[in-house]
Amino acid sequence: MGKVGKVVAIYRRYGLRGFLNKLSEKLQAPYRDYDRRVSEFLPSGADLAEQKTLQQSFSSRPLISIVVPLYETKPVFLKDLLNSIRQQTYPKWELVLADGSRTGRTEEVLRAYQKKHPDFGVGEGVIRYRRLSENGGISANTNEGLKDATGDLIAFMDHDDVLTENALFEVVRAWNERPEEKRFRLFYTDEDKVDETLTHFSQPHFKKDFDLELLRTNNYICHFLVLEKTLMQQIEGFRSIYDGSQDYDLILRAVEALVFPEGHYEAAGRAQICHIAKICYHWRMHAASTAGDSASKQYTASAGQRAVEDHFGRLGIDVKVEERIEVGCFQLTYRHLSGEVKVLLSDQIQPRDPDWDEKLIATCMQEGVGAVYGKIYDKDGRVIEAGVEKAPDGTLQPQFAGLPGTFKGYERRAVLKQETSVYEPRFAVIREEILKQPGARIIFDPDVEATQIG
Repeated sequence: MGKVGKVVAIYRRYGLRGFLNKLSEKLQAPYRDYDRRVSEFLPSGADLAEQKTLQQSFSSRPLISIVVPLYETKPVFLKDLLNSIRQQTYPKWELVLADGSRTGRTEEVLRAYQKKHPDFGVGEGVIRYRRLSENGGISANTNEGLKDATGDLIAFMDHDDVLTENALFEVVRAWNERPEEKRFRLFYTDEDKVDETLTHFSQPHFKKDFDLELLRTNNYICHFLVLEKTLMQQIEGFRSIYDGSQDYDLILRAVEALVFPEGHYEAAGRAQICHIAKICYHWRMHAASTAGDSASKQYTASAGQRAVEDHFGRLGIDVKVEERIEVGCFQLTYRHLSGEVKVLLSDQIQPRDPDWDEKLIATCMQEGVGAVYGKIYDKDGRVIEAGVEKAPDGTLQPQFAGLPGTFKGYERRAVLKQETSVYEPRFAVIREEILKQPGARIIFDPDVEATQIG
């Protein structure tokens, strides 16, 4: 889809006012100069050289299986992917390629690359290529690749994307941060987008540490995803009924295994999930990718909604999941449960919805939740706070203060339900006995709004 097609698609989805709001926010977005500054967020040549030495001293050097389903992959895309693996500073990997192509062109490109780079796949790095008898779709093809994976850790890539040179090193460094019995079991990194020629970089996604509620409203984890092999075996791979959002379904089931091991919330399980706060994955934008095509994104959204609905169904949680106007994002409406709560409302805050307290209570009664609070605007419609976090000095730090009310915020975080470290005591519902417990969840609900009048 060309630029004109993208503009038309956005206009049709959001209307004139929504289109103008998106355009205005994009012009004011943080990191709009990212392409010029990208080197600031990637390791230097000296850093990479040091990593090659440091990795030799890791007490544990796990084998990482990188599983990639191929299908009529463009030769240049495959070569770029292979280059990104060959340049890794951590060398103990196996590249598992499951090729569902109709023609033999992809295999020819691979063999020609190996001939040109005879050191590739020799030593600690291993290439496992299998031509599939049929194209079963992305989930089925990936599962075939998983059968050949022998690593301690299982990583996933799309066939048109590339890793940064330090990607595997960062995973293994995090793996070694803890003793064996307390190691992380799921890893994810930050990512950005890159054009078809790997020349221009944009839209860096600096992600939050693990956030269960945000994950339920949007697959913010996405790339680069790495799972411990035993966890991967436990959740039994990908499922074809979610093709388009098969990774979202996989992540949700992995999180259930870690955080809801017996079907109930266990805060301690969150400690098994590691966010590596570094750009380690370049998601390529081109006509056929979900990174660059609105129609593809809509296809993934429908599958994603089913994945979220089924996630709640497995946990026995009564919630209505609806697609938001923001592509790939979901509205969660919890059914009301009875229980003892405390409602907090300052005389300076005027809720916009007469049922505001019922909505907050419904979310607050979910397992492990100690507090839920809403979004506050000033009289001019600008955001006073869309979420609150605790600053290093202990003071409350409003998120997105001053943001126009029509804007979505960085990575749409001003309009999506998510967890925060503290709550806004002027406009909240709390369960005091839960708040006293370690790992109590605090949720910001931007769809429950109020105006500060004092």
